Amino acid sequence: MIYEYDLTVPANTLASAPASLECVLTSGIIHRLEVTWPDGCNGLVRVAIRRALHQVWPTNPDGWLTGNGRTL
Repeated sequence: MIYEYDLTVPANTLASAPASLECVLTSGIIHRLEVTWPDGCNGLVRVAIRRALHQVWPTNPDGWLTGNGRTL
């Protein structure tokens, strides 16, 4: 199965009140995950993927995925 979800983060979104999106998936194993940041993010949009209260990606709990004009 292939899922695609879009999350638009408004300008001036505070880190203390982050934008979030709940993605509903069927049971199974995730073999691939892609996150795309458009040009202009300049590393300011940080992403963490969680399952319930546990951070899954990146695996270090204090880490974030960031980018600018790229897909990770």
